[in-house]
Amino acid sequence: MLKVGWHVEGTVVRFILSWVEQNIYTDTDINTLISETGYSRKTLEIWFLRHWGITPGEYLSRRRMSRAALLLRMTNLSVTEISSLFHFYSPQNFARAFKIKIGVTPMQYRKQKNWTLQMLQKLLLVDEQPLNAEVVTLPELKMFAQEVVHKHNFLSMEDGNLVLNKTKLLLQKYQENNHQDICLGFKVCTPFSIVAGRESTISIEMLTQYKDDECDKVIIPKGKYVQFCFSGTWREYVVFTRLIYFHMPEGKDVKVRRDGFDLVFFSFPPGCHEEVSCRYFVPVE
Repeated sequence: MLKVGWHVEGTVVRFILSWVEQNIYTDTDINTLISETGYSRKTLEIWFLRHWGITPGEYLSRRRMSRAALLLRMTNLSVTEISSLFHFYSPQNFARAFKIKIGVTPMQYRKQKNWTLQMLQKLLLVDEQPLNAEVVTLPELKMFAQEVVHKHNFLSMEDGNLVLNKTKLLLQKYQENNHQDICLGFKVCTPFSIVAGRESTISIEMLTQYKDDECDKVIIPKGKYVQFCFSGTWREYVVFTRLIYFHMPEGKDVKVRRDGFDLVFFSFPPGCHEEVSCRYFVPVE
């Protein structure tokens, strides 16, 4: 049982957020949370509602379905295997629960040409900067392909992941003789392997604006993007890249994310290597 003390309500709410992330793949329910905290269901619901506007049970359900949605889009795991991961009695029961939360069946969600994320529940455990989105049009860009980064864990929030390490190496290389913004491109490679799906890993194709030996040229056509601006540490940058898709503006100007490279224009404060500023562009229709 959690001890009662100053700011108990906030402490319990943070505990609930952490507990949910630890139990996304388990078959436990809110009764276990009640037992672990020692507080009644009503108390937990009142406190969590006051902070986040939903109940702990609804947040747990949304996080599980959002994780299932990511697995449907980012892996080749079968619907049967995904339903088993979340302890559903059958794929049919999973499909019904998924449609209630997301609005379409699992197979419809997987086969959608473009990807909409507005129905997904973002992680509330991390502190985030306010994110302001702006719809812009970028001109045609000439980029150059880099080696594909394999086995990138798309669920990890750690700042030592493979793509980030490659990004830092490229920026360090180009920054030495460059005082302008440095543009990199990122795109998930398909198809996915079953083994990679079970490990929550993907391959990422990367582009740079500078030509290296034997690099293939890639033309990024003029198009519409949603722009986000960021400034902070590299660890905060990793969190930022995981959260921006939950802040995509809805309305007549933006429908869904379209296929293409995310483009990131990096800039650096003079004499500072631990912090980074960037403009992040997501391709949209």
